[in-house]
Amino acid sequence: MHTFHADTFSNDCSSQTIKGLYLKAAASLAGRSGELKCYRWRDAWGWKRVSVVLPAKGGYIEVRASCNNDNDAVSIRIAPGAFEPSNAEVLSSLELPSGVYRCDWKSKS
Repeated sequence: MHTFHADTFSNDCSSQTIKGLYLKAAASLAGRSGELKCYRWRDAWGWKRVSVVLPAKGGYIEVRASCNNDNDAVSIRIAPGAFEPSNAEVLSSLELPSGVYRCDWKSKS
């Protein structure tokens, strides 16, 4: 598996920057031929994930938006096999649902 990853903690950047990277990567993947699907799901610890997935020969390419306990992240993966999170909901649009990244969270003031 090959992975590119950036997050607000390790890369000292804003949640808005990470969101922008996700949106550009997802748009780039959408410009390629193939059956593109978008999923919303939660990992084993309950953290939000959104994945845009394009099947490829012998595997898939995934652009993932994720929110963790202390950071927001974007990753691009080229992986073998099939993308099959057990609790995924297929989204009808490639739009990033609100609330995945901290920059979209409502202030509690």
